[in-house]
Amino acid sequence: MKKIYALTVLGPDRVGIVSKITSHLAREKINIADSSMTRLRREFAMILLLKSPIMLDEKFSKKLKKQLPDLSFFLRELNPDELKKSPEPKKILNIVLYGADRIGLVYRLTSTLARKNINIINLQTKVLDLRPPTYLLILEAELPAGLSLEKVKFFFKPLSARLKVNLTVSESEATKL
Repeated sequence: MKKIYALTVLGPDRVGIVSKITSHLAREKINIADSSMTRLRREFAMILLLKSPIMLDEKFSKKLKKQLPDLSFFLRELNPDELKKSPEPKKILNIVLYGADRIGLVYRLTSTLARKNINIINLQTKVLDLRPPTYLLILEAELPAGLSLEKVKFFFKPLSARLKVNLTVSESEATKL
C-alpha cells in the first residue's frame, strides 16, 4: 500500500528549485498527488502531497537538504482520516478586498467568514507598490448550502464601510482540474 506524505518546502527563491525537487521525486519513484507553489517576494513556498511505495523518513529529507541546502523541508505522513478527499464545492465565492494597507484586514474578513461558517479554500494577499501602499486580498471560499450570494453581500457591506476598503463578492461554479 502506498503511503501519503505532506512535504513543505521553504526558502530563498531562485531558478531550478521545482526541477531539482521533482527530479529527486521521480528518481525515487514517488508520485506527486497534489501540489501548490508560490513565491512571496523573494521567498519560495511549496506544499506537495506525495504517494510513495516506500516509507519516507529523515533520510529522505536529508537527501533533499543535501541537494538544496538553503531550503527548509518538513515531511509528515498523513493518517487515513486526512486522506479523505474534501467534497467538491458546488458554488465558489470570489472575494476581492482592495484598500489602504493596515493591520487587521485579513483577520476582520476571515473572522466574518468563520462566523458565517464559510470555509476558505484559497487566499492570496499582496501589498501593491502604490502611493499610498495598497493592500490586495483575493480569496476563494465555499458557498454553503442555504446561504445566497445576496446574503453574503449584505453582511459584507457594513464591513467594507467600517474598514474603508473596496470589497467585491461574486459567485462562480466550481471547476475541477
